[in-house]
Amino acid sequence: HTLNKDGSTSTVTMTAQDPEGFGITYGIAYATASNARPTQLAADTAINQSTGVFTFDPSTNVAHAGNFKARLSASDGANTTTRIVDFGLSFSVTLTYLVVAGGGAGGKGVSGGGGGAGGLLYSTSGTFPTDTALTVAVGAGGSYVTSNGDGNAGANSSISGSGLTTITAIGGGGGGGQKGNTSTAAELAGGSGGGGTGYNNTGTVTGPGGNATSGQGNAGGTGSYGTGFGGGGGGAGQAGGNHNDSGSAQSKGGDGLEYSISGTATYYAGGGGGGGYNTSGKAGGQGGAGNGGNRSAIGGDATANTGGGGGGVSDAGRSGAGGSGIVILRGPNTITASGSGYTETTSGSDKIWTFTGNGTITFS
Repeated sequence: HTLNKDGSTSTVTMTAQDPEGFGITYGIAYATASNARPTQLAADTAINQSTGVFTFDPSTNVAHAGNFKARLSASDGANTTTRIVDFGLSFSVTLTYLVVAGGGAGGKGVSGGGGGAGGLLYSTSGTFPTDTALTVAVGAGGSYVTSNGDGNAGANSSISGSGLTTITAIGGGGGGGQKGNTSTAAELAGGSGGGGTGYNNTGTVTGPGGNATSGQGNAGGTGSYGTGFGGGGGGAGQAGGNHNDSGSAQSKGGDGLEYSISGTATYYAGGGGGGGYNTSGKAGGQGGAGNGGNRSAIGGDATANTGGGGGGVSDAGRSGAGGSGIVILRGPNTITASGSGYTETTSGSDKIWTFTGNGTITFS
């Protein structure tokens, strides 16, 4: 039996009849120490001895959320019948959520690395407070670069508010680009790491891919001027391809992950493809990522609201921009929401709240 979080009373009825016509006495006992009244109740349970109706008066104190068992009884003085009832008081809702940060832009210069995908967090059992305004931030994708150097990292996406442990997906790392020193794994780090660069201003190098954030993505691949390819950016489901991998895996952006939280199976957070030098750049990973460019073709931009990484580029005009992130929440259609910045749709018996930009939401 679910108690009302707004403090209004609710009832449970127990019906009993004595065949000889003796009166029935109703009672209640709690599965607590010394039969103490549970903290979930603000007052003792009222029992209508004529009708067998038990009236429960719940607490409105959020700290009193929880569950308890009660034994309802009916006795004619000689025999007693009991019924066990589970009670719960909750000031929260359980939702499925997907939080994807903005993807990183590809790097530029000789053999630019692909941008790393935005960090991705997914859960089918997120607990969110009710009657509390939650703030949703959707991270922008990293902007492309027109001069030699590392791509710009993507911005974080998050859900925050009172009574909620903030959920933060980290922006994707920028792809490595040509500059004075070889980009390090830390410099290209993000939710997923950007692909390594294959050249710096002092000569030929092999550059490492960027580190990933644990539980949110994968590392970028290595790049090298020797093979003529920057590393693929890491994706949520797969590391970026290295410059010396075989076949189609070479410098390919890592694939993202597929979810149906929106009502449609969709890939999110793919890594950007590594840029080529004398030959075409490599493919971006599944999940909205951009393909790599080369000396004559710019890096491909990632798709908005996928968190994909942008493609790396060589001597062409610019690298590919990272894709912006997205936040999606999904729960039973019995939940009511208010706020701004989201669209509400339905799928089966669920409601879906989708943020493609910043906003707020309050559940009740």
